[in-house]
Amino acid sequence: MVIHNNPEEFEESVDAGAVPEGAYKLPETSALLFAALREHFLFSQLAESDLRACVERMVRHDYAAGEEIIRQGDRGSEFYVLEQGAAMILVDGSEVGEYGPSSSFGELALMYNCERAATVKATSACTAWTMQLQAFRRLLATTASGQVMRRCDFLRRVELLAPLTNEQVTKLADALESVTFEEGQYIIRQGEQGDTFYLIEEGAVQCTQWRSATDTTEAPLLTLSPGDYFGEMALMLEEPRAANCIAKDRPVRCLMLDRAKFFALLGPLQTVLQNNMRLRILKSVPLLAKLTDPELSSVADTLCVQSFEDGDYVIRQGEEGTRFYIINEGEVRCTRTAPGTGEDHELMRLGKGEFFGERALLKNEPRGANVIATGYVDCLVLEREDFNGLLGPLEKILEREISEREKQAEEVLGLKPLTSKRREPVALEDLKRIGMLGTGTFGRVQLVQHRGTGEVFALKSMMKAQIAKSHQQRNILNEKNILMACEHPLILDLVCTYNTRDELLMLTELLLGGELWSYIYERAKFKLIPHTNLGGFQPATARFYGGSVVLCLQYLHKMNVAYRDLKPENLLVAQDGYLKMIDFGFAKRIPFKKGATMQTKSFTLCGTPDYLAPELVLSRGHDKSVDYWALGCFIYELLLGRTPFTDPRQAEIFKKAIRSDRFLAFPIGFDPQAEDLIRKLLTPSPTFRLGNLNGGVKDIMDHPWFSSNGFAFDNLYNKKMATPYTPAVSSPLDTRHFAASADNVPVTPYTGPQKLFDGF
Repeated sequence: MVIHNNPEEFEESVDAGAVPEGAYKLPETSALLFAALREHFLFSQLAESDLRACVERMVRHDYAAGEEIIRQGDRGSEFYVLEQGAAMILVDGSEVGEYGPSSSFGELALMYNCERAATVKATSACTAWTMQLQAFRRLLATTASGQVMRRCDFLRRVELLAPLTNEQVTKLADALESVTFEEGQYIIRQGEQGDTFYLIEEGAVQCTQWRSATDTTEAPLLTLSPGDYFGEMALMLEEPRAANCIAKDRPVRCLMLDRAKFFALLGPLQTVLQNNMRLRILKSVPLLAKLTDPELSSVADTLCVQSFEDGDYVIRQGEEGTRFYIINEGEVRCTRTAPGTGEDHELMRLGKGEFFGERALLKNEPRGANVIATGYVDCLVLEREDFNGLLGPLEKILEREISEREKQAEEVLGLKPLTSKRREPVALEDLKRIGMLGTGTFGRVQLVQHRGTGEVFALKSMMKAQIAKSHQQRNILNEKNILMACEHPLILDLVCTYNTRDELLMLTELLLGGELWSYIYERAKFKLIPHTNLGGFQPATARFYGGSVVLCLQYLHKMNVAYRDLKPENLLVAQDGYLKMIDFGFAKRIPFKKGATMQTKSFTLCGTPDYLAPELVLSRGHDKSVDYWALGCFIYELLLGRTPFTDPRQAEIFKKAIRSDRFLAFPIGFDPQAEDLIRKLLTPSPTFRLGNLNGGVKDIMDHPWFSSNGFAFDNLYNKKMATPYTPAVSSPLDTRHFAASADNVPVTPYTGPQKLFDGF
């Protein structure tokens, strides 16, 4: 089952004024509601101020005895807390329980407009208080985004952290912990080894220092106020504290971050600052301006250091150049030797942070000038051969950019259909329908064959009426755009798209092996891919399929795309036995620009319950790290034949995921390396989840469950690895691996504005 909110209702940037107010409550009513919310899993991790804000927005409803409060099967958008009275719970007409004062029910309605699982009927006069879905999610989105913005603003005031990027600052903001100190309590002591940095949120801090090495009487230095910070050098240096910092007058609330967490998230501060400087310089080089951030990071990692003494020639006029230089320290002078006279004329001087020789990355040509060290000079050097080994010839990259711009212009002007850069367009009328491969929420997938060439494809047809009704046109357009941009051996190849009066259609490569889900769960297929007595695949098989997903996520995350719907139903086995990731309906670029600001998190709920990360369930805002949580669930499923938090009751799945420290369990005999990997992927805090740390997805690839078993990701990417199973396919029209589905799915006519689907 897939769940999603209408993205139009839950904009990622939320105006606090849009949150509706509730009704007046007596103090005892507010206390009852506060206590009830605090005990509920959806609210249990909220700060006290956020809980009180929820209570304030709850609305009163009164019910007579015998009146239905909610009805089974109805779509609900309200969560209830009973203040007075009693009510019975009915499922399919049979009583299964009862509610009394302080009881709560209907929590799934705070996540999405779902059907009620039961009827709740008042057995006496009842008073209930409700929280509405839109009010709840807007409130939490406003609170979460506001908190991150405030913390980012705090961090940007710290001079030492000023060179950090917005993404790095946001990571640190998410990692800050709140801590309170009582009046007179020492926060740091002079002479002690320091490893923690503090930002003052509330209260005042008195800084003092010993009068001398022999006189430890404390002399006041200064008083710090909210917004001030102290101890920041502890993030970089292991040195004794230079002063005392003491909570003054009343309790002081601080945000804190220690060196170990900083290191885990970003690496050593000095290295981070150095790398950021390199990236800024590389971005300023016109020839490199079109490289993506991940490509620039790869280039920055390849730079090596070369030193020159006063008077040394860094490059000589007329010599063939193969190196590009960035001045890391010192100064150089650039001269040109006049032909005939041999006289040198100084052209300019370059200092720290400036660069020269960049055309050597593009082509073989003689240097146009001399560059000579003036005093000691340190340069960062990039060889053309190293650049080409990383990204290919720069000339090809520039051609790619020109080609992309020409293609975009043609598409905007309507000069040609929207087509993958890897294939020629295929006319819709040239396709012959052969059979049905499956049906979905918005339409169907058919096997089609080109009338002229005989080539076979899959044609995904989505009804505009259904898309518009569920407000998913933005997601469908995202899917098309992201798939068009993808070129990866393990991601579905999109050939072209069509936009008709009633439908949107995607023509893709045909994958005949069926869903990976069927090989995990259908007993008839157990003999095709052997299962262990634990219920899942052999470890080597799980590594193959898990590693395939890791490669897909690595590629997508480099494009700043969060997939957001990882599950075995969205992984098809191709004819060659390799996996292909399909269905990008929930994929989204994060961060993304909204208005004039860059948003680092999305607040739209989407995905499949068994794979939803806690931050998705709790409406805290999410980024690409939700995919690493889903990966942990997926690897668990591959090895055990079930998801880690499975439960027939959807609310229980969410409760177990949020409290994974209590509910994540492994059977006796389970591989300890696999358990360690899964636990690190299922870290409740996205900030410290494996894959989201300084090493990125490489931390997952280097984990012993993969690395100590000789798993070669390069071989998997290049399809040089033996597959666990190659599906038996007798012809390009063989659909035996797909469940039979109805051929005559009627197309609902669409009568709304076609403008909704512009750009598809």
